[in-house]
Amino acid sequence: MKKLILALTVVLILAICSNALAVPNNVTYSTTRKFLSLMDEKELNYSYMGIDSDNDEKVTVSYTSSSNNYSIKVNFFFSEDNEKCSIRVWNFIDFDANKLLAAYQLCNDMNTTYNYLKFYVDARDNSITVSCDLITRDDDSVADECLEALLHIVSICNDCYANFDAIK
Repeated sequence: MKKLILALTVVLILAICSNALAVPNNVTYSTTRKFLSLMDEKELNYSYMGIDSDNDEKVTVSYTSSSNNYSIKVNFFFSEDNEKCSIRVWNFIDFDANKLLAAYQLCNDMNTTYNYLKFYVDARDNSITVSCDLITRDDDSVADECLEALLHIVSICNDCYANFDAIK
């Protein structure tokens, strides 16, 4: 019951914290189009960023936590062959450079605690990245899978955010 309430809260917050509602006409990949159609159906906002230099179609979803007072941008990269979606949250947190070892240890702890996501240190800018990669199929399930991944990412980020206070 607690997880259901959290999931519904996340959906509500995502709906409030976004920018656009209508699949843009220039969406190229069918997996992207299906995901954005579901986002529109659920009245969840997103930003369509177009095709990047790697030929991935990019979509971002902003989320602001009311309980932990932080914001993240969840970046979706849909592949041209409609068979992969890479999801990244860059700069989940920024940490003090002298706490690099603690950041690695904390990421290891998070990686053994949570399934499906990967936490890693970006030592170039002293930040933590959250990542998830999906194998997608160009069928009706792709939209639900991507939305489930979004909700999972937001839920886990909310659950573990306080753990990172020690390294900020």
